[in-house]
Parts: sequence; structure tokens; C-alpha cells
Amino acid sequence: MADTWHTLYFRTDDTPAVIVALVDALQQSGYQRYDPFAGGTGTPPGLQTLIRHFVAPAQDGWVRVLGTPDPDLLPSLSAGFPMLHAWLTDTDSGLEVYSNGALDEQGLNVYLLPGNTIEQLARAQQGSRPSLVDRTEERLPDLLPDSVQQMARDYNVKPEQASKLMDRLTGQLFGKLDRKSDGEASTMQTQARALLAGTGQINWNSPAAQKLKGLASVLALPANWRDPDFDMLRDAYQVARRLRKSPNAQLMPDEQSALKAVPQAIAYEAIYVGK
Repeated sequence: MADTWHTLYFRTDDTPAVIVALVDALQQSGYQRYDPFAGGTGTPPGLQTLIRHFVAPAQDGWVRVLGTPDPDLLPSLSAGFPMLHAWLTDTDSGLEVYSNGALDEQGLNVYLLPGNTIEQLARAQQGSRPSLVDRTEERLPDLLPDSVQQMARDYNVKPEQASKLMDRLTGQLFGKLDRKSDGEASTMQTQARALLAGTGQINWNSPAAQKLKGLASVLALPANWRDPDFDMLRDAYQVARRLRKSPNAQLMPDEQSALKAVPQAIAYEAIYVGK
């Protein structure tokens, strides 16, 4: 699975206010903002700690913030608006509430969907609430050619197995070039592996993810509570920024696929900081 997944949900429709609060909190903690995307200023040298966020447009009375936060800032971020923090790792998941600058142990009760009970919430927190399996997890990454996806389905190849196979194939394909082109082929190899093996995907059928989905099913979270994920949005946003700078730019097939997956990526606010 990909690295730890995190999302913050602010209980407000005021997206600009969330952006200001988030940037202020990060800057007060010593972070400096930068813009690594097309038309931006690039990434400053010497940064040791990086925080990367995307702020989504408001939806269903919530503003969603994608990306792994600085855990020390979580309480202070809730000073202006109640905030929920959802997280998922390979082995566990959870959803916690911060309000008025502090962790609220019983805060989830306030966000129960009508018709659900505290007992149902408790079962969901224990991971004992049934959750639907995501059939999309059984598909290979959309960026793989259709013929490769069909062959994998014909032979009952799982995405993880395909990733390992593609890793070996790209290693053989670019291995000799690595020794001859001063690192260029090494970069190509890394990019090819990421593209073909589908790295960064979240396994939403893992036990930990099932627990989180069970929690989400009883809470009044926004409809976009988990989609798009950070990597998917980042890839689409990079393309959108490139097009904003060069409207007539010719897109590669992988860039077209990335933008198709999140066509409104440019509506998100990128907040990249480091120190």
C-alpha cells in the first residue's frame, strides 16, 4: 500500500478562511511556503521537513484538506473551526475530532448521520461494522494499456503481482542505460516503475481501510471524503498547472489520463511548505 493516508475536514463552507488559517499556522511554526509547479518559484534548497497539502473547494458544509499534516499543529488548526482528522496506515485507521484548540474524545457523536446511534458508532470504531468491498481495487491501474489490463484479467493477475512484474521489466529495460547516460535513464526507470506498477494506490479493501469506511458510513462526512487521494490529485494538478502556463501544450497519454481522473484539479489550492 501507499504511505500513510491523511485527510482533514473543516466544518465550514469558507475555503479561503481555511487556507489562511492553515498557512498562518504553518508559517508560525517556521515553515516557508513554496510553489514547485509549472509557473511557480520551485523548491528552495536545504529544506529538511516538507509538508504538502491540497485544499479542496467546499462541499456539503465541509472543506477537505489532503495530505499528511504536522501532528503538532492539529489542535491549533481547530481554533477557528471544528476539524476532523482521518488517517489510514497498513495496519490501522482512525477518525478523531479537534475543537477549540483541543482533542475532543467524544466529538464524533456530534457528526452522526440521522438514523445512526452511538452504539453503531462504537462498533464502527472497533472495526466490527460491515463495509462494502471496493470492486475497483480488483482492477489494474488505469494508466496501464488496455491490452495489458485485459491480459492480466485473463490470467487472474492481481495489481500487486503486476507491480512486481513491471518492476522487473523496467529494471531489465533501463538497466543497461543506467550505466551510460549520467542518471537520465535512472530517472526514466523510476518514472516508468511508478507509472507501470501503479505505486501510490490505496488499498481500500484492507482491514484498516474497512474500519475507516465503516466509520465514514455512520458520519455526516462530505461526499468526497476520500476521493481523490493525494497522489491522484497531485498528478492531475501538475498537468493543470502546465496547461495554465502553456495552454497549447501537447499532453502525453499518462498526463491526459491524470487530468481525466481529476478534471477540476486546478480548483484546488496547493499548499507546499518546508523548513
